[in-house]
Amino acid sequence: MPARVSVYFPDRPVRRLVLGDGDGCLVGRGEGCDLALDDARVSRRHARLAPFDGGWRVEDLGSKNGTLVDGEPPPDGALPEFAWLSFGGLLARFETLSESDRRAAADRDRERWQTSVLMQRKIAAAEGLAAVLDQALTSMLGLCEAERAGVVLVRPDGELGVAAVAGAESLAGAAANATGAAGAEPAGVFGGSRGAIERALGSGRPVALSDARADTGLGERASIVAGGIRALVCLPLTVLGRPIGALYADSRRPGSAFTELDVEILEALAGHAALAIGVARIESEVAAVRGELSTRLAADGAAASAADAAPDHPLAAAWERALPAWRPPAAGGAAPALGGSGDELVTRAVPGRAADRR
Repeated sequence: MPARVSVYFPDRPVRRLVLGDGDGCLVGRGEGCDLALDDARVSRRHARLAPFDGGWRVEDLGSKNGTLVDGEPPPDGALPEFAWLSFGGLLARFETLSESDRRAAADRDRERWQTSVLMQRKIAAAEGLAAVLDQALTSMLGLCEAERAGVVLVRPDGELGVAAVAGAESLAGAAANATGAAGAEPAGVFGGSRGAIERALGSGRPVALSDARADTGLGERASIVAGGIRALVCLPLTVLGRPIGALYADSRRPGSAFTELDVEILEALAGHAALAIGVARIESEVAAVRGELSTRLAADGAAASAADAAPDHPLAAAWERALPAWRPPAAGGAAPALGGSGDELVTRAVPGRAADRR
């Protein structure tokens, strides 16, 4: 009987492995392990999952921190159809699958990849920045198990601003509701994890947490504690080596998580969205200075040539406004509130839905 093991790293996306009927699985940190778990609590050869009497059994291989099944030593017989495993303290969910369930899961993963490609094609810069943001958020909510999503962009002053939000409950104003503040929160205030966004922009890599409360750097932040955020994913948006913003999504449902497949699919989406956002912003800025540039060129050809090389040339200024450089917050200093992006980017709520639980 096929089975699936889902490993819940506290600071990384969930790793899932489907075990085929008749296959054994060596679990550990060492090379050659079928389920490689790079966690210090896990021994190099920690445990083995093997077919047993029509089901599966788990055997500890003399690991330093032990193996548990639902908080108890592994049984001599087969595992139940559903169980929580602990590999030295690293939790994993075990569940048996029928052959039809295994095939259906594989088909869903394949369909999600195909859907992601179609969604990427719909994100077109020619339709304008607002349409790009709407489509990016709708795609993000449709491709992963998230309740809320948002796009944060770097403003011309180098600070971060909310560009658009979507989901069952808006990320704009969620922070005030969670902390019990009186009155409606002004549009543009971000209720997600600013720390996760800064980490993604600073490292240039996705941030995916199965349990944000357990993260040593973010778990005690007010946005995580007061907001009740459990799982989150944040992907940097980069154009020509410049971090221009981030895609962010989270969930407060118990048991929610983002898998390695989620992150891989969303990385492809973020790459396409970043290019479309960058192009849309550049086109908007160029259109705004077209009249000024025409005036310069018409005034004097020689003067225009000199202006072309000057740092205050309108096209150069437009480039800097469209793709401003992000400035990390100073060490020890309080980061400014993550609010609206300014006149050119108004926080907008767009329709969205959370993907069905898988």
